[in-house]
Amino acid sequence: MILKKSNLPLITPNWPAPSCIKAFSTTVEGGVSNGLYTSLNLADHVDDELEKVAQNRQLLANKLDIDLSNVWLTQTHSKNWVKMPSTKKHIADASYTQQKKAVCCVMTADCVPILFCNKQGDFVAAVHAGWQGVFNGIIKKIQTVYPNTNELMAWIGPCIHQDSFEVGEDFYQKFIMQNPAYKKAFIKKEKWHFDMVQATKMQLKAVGVNYIYGAEDCTFSDERFFSYRQNNKTGRIASLIWVDN
Repeated sequence: MILKKSNLPLITPNWPAPSCIKAFSTTVEGGVSNGLYTSLNLADHVDDELEKVAQNRQLLANKLDIDLSNVWLTQTHSKNWVKMPSTKKHIADASYTQQKKAVCCVMTADCVPILFCNKQGDFVAAVHAGWQGVFNGIIKKIQTVYPNTNELMAWIGPCIHQDSFEVGEDFYQKFIMQNPAYKKAFIKKEKWHFDMVQATKMQLKAVGVNYIYGAEDCTFSDERFFSYRQNNKTGRIASLIWVDN
């Protein structure tokens, strides 16, 4: 099947990145998947039809006019980073590059996607930061791949917001035992509610990333996005970034 360029909607970060930086997040719209995966599911590990996932990925590649054949990570809530481009399938939850046209991409459905670029416009990275990744310190590893973190800016893409993220007492204790400062990321209603965006920002600032943008869209309450908390049998959106010519 030949797929032409589609009109699938994309979210463009509102941040002062250099003009050579291209960055987007997808929504659920514009694809060919059905049922719980309607319609632009980009994940091949969620029991969607693999042929339709491949078609969705090609639709996105056509829309962006860039090669996406080797950008998809096997995400396991690890703290592993991988350098792009690569022809291998990597078990990792973050990627980075300084090569033009090499795409860094992560998939999410409530977890926090973070896109990075530097002020010079020659470094980009993408991170999948679920609560496990935040707890395990995946964000902190940005220092190992780009030590001059004061040159970086970060955009937080669509993710679950605090009002919708109810957690138990064990979850609360787990975080504050690691760092009492995380108390700022919790509020108590009938149960605890965790602000993953706040925790993400805390980690970013702790490693010297002070230019932080985004976090405007809640995946749980906005029907434009897949939400694992709404239904654990669901698709994934993608957040992508690269250095253009």
